[in-house]
Amino acid sequence: LGTENYMFYPGVDRSHERVVQHMRDFIGSDGIQKLSSDNAPELIRAGTEMAVAHASSTPYRSTSNGRVENIIGQVVMGSRALLQQSGLAINWWTYAAPYWCAAHNLLGKPGCDVTPYWRRAGHEFEGEIVPFGAQIEAILPDARIRRPKFASQTTTCIFLGWHFQPGQRWVGDYLVSPVKDHTASEGRA
Repeated sequence: LGTENYMFYPGVDRSHERVVQHMRDFIGSDGIQKLSSDNAPELIRAGTEMAVAHASSTPYRSTSNGRVENIIGQVVMGSRALLQQSGLAINWWTYAAPYWCAAHNLLGKPGCDVTPYWRRAGHEFEGEIVPFGAQIEAILPDARIRRPKFASQTTTCIFLGWHFQPGQRWVGDYLVSPVKDHTASEGRA
């Protein structure tokens, strides 16, 4: 919460191993001094494994975790809005939530002087800001998209976000998905 840098990691389970991996991906080479949680067993165990001081909220007292609950609500509402404006189906939420968090980090809140990304990276974001679900043309590896020798090198894709390295470091990679990989029932019509 110190830099207001957010990230969302969708997962199929809540194992402490997955939590540890996601925490390490988020932290990168930065240090962590304290983990605050709602006392979920996987978070307690992950904090113990990572040898991080653990501050827990008081059960049934919303004032002890209200700020985090508010952030979670923003991520959920923002993800819903992204899905609505993009026209993508609800099953794309696993991309919408991380996109919302990354966009928050890259753009900050209205009226802010310094973005969360700048506070963490020490410089402004150097990539393109593209709307979630936008149709774009991307150059994909030949191994990913087979094309005739003299065909266009670009592929029509859906823009899904930015790929960050551990510690939320961006090295120029975007998340896209070729439109031809999806049918109307799976995403865009």
